[in-house]
Amino acid sequence: VSNVVLTDDLSQFGTTITLIPSQEFYVSYDFQVSSSSCPTCNVQLVTGLSYLGSSSGACAYAGVPGVAPGMSGTESATLTAPSSPGTYSVVVEYNQRASCGDALTNFGMGTAFFMQVIGQIIVISGSS
Repeated sequence: VSNVVLTDDLSQFGTTITLIPSQEFYVSYDFQVSSSSCPTCNVQLVTGLSYLGSSSGACAYAGVPGVAPGMSGTESATLTAPSSPGTYSVVVEYNQRASCGDALTNFGMGTAFFMQVIGQIIVISGSS
């Protein structure tokens, strides 16, 4: 994962942004994925927030990438900040599941093959 940008689409761009509770924000990044240990396995890259009870935003990639160099692409996802103030990590989970839907359902359950923190949001008290 490279070239990560989090934005509120107004004034903040970077890998750490400050939001109010339940505010939407946008995540974009470039990725390259391969599966040398299992070249015929289905792989999903899932973008979301890492906290108990979180849900994912989207599958950045879903398919059989093959051995290195595999597949590359760009992800653009819309996520929603939690309703409670705090600091939360934006993550990409690498899953070996049958489908994107299966990976989305299991997001944040500790079943990912690998997880990478790509950014951070800080949710402060307040409203728009």
